[in-house]
Order: sequence, then structure tokens, then C-alpha cells
Amino acid sequence: MKNEKEMNKTKRKKYLTITLVFVLLFVALFLAYLNNSSFSKENSSENITSFSDESDFYDKSICNCTEYGRHVCLSGFYYNETRKLCVNPEEKTVTYSKNGCNVYDCAGTVYAYNIKNKQWEKEVT
Repeated sequence: MKNEKEMNKTKRKKYLTITLVFVLLFVALFLAYLNNSSFSKENSSENITSFSDESDFYDKSICNCTEYGRHVCLSGFYYNETRKLCVNPEEKTVTYSKNGCNVYDCAGTVYAYNIKNKQWEKEVT
């Protein structure tokens, strides 16, 4: 009887120890994920200038985005269509792109982004 009770106690301790290790590991991974995601949000909000290439026509008070779908990368990065990521070859780093506007309606005048020549064009209606 005593041996069975002692064996059950050691088994219970072993399972409790394993469970505790997995819980601590999960908490550590979760905290690491939160740390990385908050860092990338701070980093991306500083570096993206979403209207830098629209400055010749864009006026915040009269222009509204009507269609999203253009890939916008942080400064120093370019969008790699094959990898579907923003790439910085100098630093050898990659990051995800943001979903940018590709059609604006500015007080009845529509501007669309031409992906082939990477320029904004006034649409004729």
C-alpha cells in the first residue's frame, strides 16, 4: 500500500512539474510575441509616410480613399512581389507591407495608382 501511495505521489509531482514547465514556457512565448508586435507597431508608425508620393494632388480635406490594395513599405524597403514581403537588401531584413490606398476621389476627380509604372494617374471619366 505504501509503495503505491508513494508512486502515485511521485507521478503526481512529475506531472505537476511538467505542466508547470509548459505553462511557464507558454507565458514566456506569449510575452515575447507581445513585445515583438508592439515593437513593430511603434517602428512602422514612425517610418511610414503614406502620402509621400501623392503630395502633388493629395489634400486631406477633400480626398477620400475609395479602394485599398496597394502595398506600402517602410522607408528603405521595397515590395518584393515574389516573396510578398517588404525587403531591405542593405540591412538584409524583411517585414510585412501595409495595405495602402490605390484609388482616391478628390472632390470628383479620381486618381488611381498605376502599379506598372508606379505613378498616380488621373482617371478620365
